[in-house]
Amino acid sequence: MGGGRATGGSAGLGPLVAYAQHSRVYQLVDEALRSLGSSRDAGGLGGYGARLYTLAKVRYVHVGEAPSVAAQLAELKISERAYRAQVDALHRELAVRIGQALKGGVAA
Repeated sequence: MGGGRATGGSAGLGPLVAYAQHSRVYQLVDEALRSLGSSRDAGGLGGYGARLYTLAKVRYVHVGEAPSVAAQLAELKISERAYRAQVDALHRELAVRIGQALKGGVAA
């Protein structure tokens, strides 16, 4: 019977919840990316994982407008075919590692 006001303490928590969820996702992705370059004995991919980590930095971490694929190819010094194959491998590896982390497994 009031003026239609919401009751309870959750009003205004939406941004905090969204931040916490974003922060957790960021942490999972960061841990998965870092684990790629670990030694094979430690669950990583060794040198290949380090290349995938570098690819992720070039492709996704930038200030301002994203660099073109041509610019990424030049920076990475690889062919477009190798680039596409490595992007696919990066996404597959991250999906596996993040999936394991979400199921309570190890992200590495």
